[in-house]
Amino acid sequence: MVSMMRPLDILMDRWSSFDFKPKFTSIVSPAEPLQWIGAEDQRRLRAYSMLEAYVKNKARIWLGATTSTEHDDRREYGDAALIVKTALSSLLGDDWEIKTEGAQGEDAEVDQASATAQQKFIEQWADSEKFSLKMLEAEEQAIKFGDSVYALGWDPDKGRVRLRVYDPGFYFPVFDPRELQTDEFPNEVWVAWEFEEDNVAGHTETFVRRHEWYIDQTDDEDRDAPPTCFYRDAIWTLEAAVNENNPFGNEPYDVVTDWTDLEVDFIPVIHIPNTIAGQEHFGESVLADVLQILDDISSTDTDTQAAAATTGSPPIAVTGMGENTQESYGPGTILRTGDGTATLLDTSRSLDALLKLKDGLLERLAVNSRTPESLLGRVKPNEVPSGIALTLSFTPHSGMIKNMRLVRDYKYRILFSFVIRMTQANGEYPGGDVIHQTNVKFGSFLPADAQEAMTVVTQLLEAGAISLETAVQYLVNKGYPISDYVTEIERITERDYEGAQAVLSITGNPELAAERLGIAPGDVLSFNEEDEEEDGDIPTIDA
Repeated sequence: MVSMMRPLDILMDRWSSFDFKPKFTSIVSPAEPLQWIGAEDQRRLRAYSMLEAYVKNKARIWLGATTSTEHDDRREYGDAALIVKTALSSLLGDDWEIKTEGAQGEDAEVDQASATAQQKFIEQWADSEKFSLKMLEAEEQAIKFGDSVYALGWDPDKGRVRLRVYDPGFYFPVFDPRELQTDEFPNEVWVAWEFEEDNVAGHTETFVRRHEWYIDQTDDEDRDAPPTCFYRDAIWTLEAAVNENNPFGNEPYDVVTDWTDLEVDFIPVIHIPNTIAGQEHFGESVLADVLQILDDISSTDTDTQAAAATTGSPPIAVTGMGENTQESYGPGTILRTGDGTATLLDTSRSLDALLKLKDGLLERLAVNSRTPESLLGRVKPNEVPSGIALTLSFTPHSGMIKNMRLVRDYKYRILFSFVIRMTQANGEYPGGDVIHQTNVKFGSFLPADAQEAMTVVTQLLEAGAISLETAVQYLVNKGYPISDYVTEIERITERDYEGAQAVLSITGNPELAAERLGIAPGDVLSFNEEDEEEDGDIPTIDA
């Protein structure tokens, strides 16, 4: 969505932070426009192209009018790529897993049998589709570009739903221009890209391939007919695709799959915005707010390299050897001035000033990108502060990651639901009709001080200020290797001999004490001092 501010007509949209680059707003830019898409999508694709250049250390191609020497000497040391990789690592956490609600028996209202069957089905599907690798690819795109796209399709040969990750530059949702883009799931979507291939005459030609989905009623004459998704995969010549009067309106050059009723009431394309999209539909890259800082760092690195060269091999001013008309100098340059003496020109102060400037820029980069300096490698291991201080320094980063996970929480639930519903539509789903919530559970990403976390939990439990369930969940959040906190609580409870003894002493009811240890009701607990010494405080159980 484009918002116009009167009276200056300043363009304000998701990609306005890129406008500081003259080439971004110019017609001629490193990102050649695709003639078969609209102006707003042109800006989006141009933004993706710029972001890719920053990550690949090629942002120099987006500089203004400069000489080839300035381009060649430009230094880019991977700061943008580091921010993207760091955010990706934090998003995924130490570990992640796919979990179906109720499959572990944690919810008594959920049919555990069907939930467990669904969990097994999704795990097998994810393994067959290499979901972990595809999710890694998609999430890196989402963080880098602000968007990523999954598409699902039924493969009759393999008998399962296939998952594909598309470059977000291929993704084109179709919205009603009279409405705000508030609908996350538009009624028409297409994925398209250009490619070159020899035509029937044997000449190389540019084509456009387009996957098309749209929602419509199964019967145009029956308003009560259920909606369904129609799909087509077709190829046009570039000339036919850019027809001004009716783009893509001409007959396709080739039809890979003609219009097909998918027999589902949704478009199986899942768009993952990196941030909450709101009315603009598309997300925001983690780099969007710091592009100018990255430019300044690159410029400082370039100047530092030049200053380091003159510091290591300083220029020499020699007097008494005639006049010198040189207007610039480099390492080892001799400057002739006039009276017969030679002087080394000390440029080390300039180098020191540049290094301090770079430190200041890197610090601002960490603050504005919400990436702690410890994650950027700017804090040495022996300089790491206390666990509390380190955790506090992660607060802005933690907020950013939590917001990113909030967006994905809904999207991945939808993805797994679509997988099951498409499998059901093709009669291959082994479970029942009920679909439980299945989602990706990301791992802990915060630095953990294990000893401090254990101390806090112990003190809270002893004071009765926290439940055992909350305590275990706290340890999970701090990075302790607990895969299933429900099972962990059961294990702890079954070995809580002191708690069982306390229950027996207070109530005098051995059945309650047995229940505390997960033993069959009716068992009698008797603690024998001699047994305790021999068996290490293990109680004997007399039936």
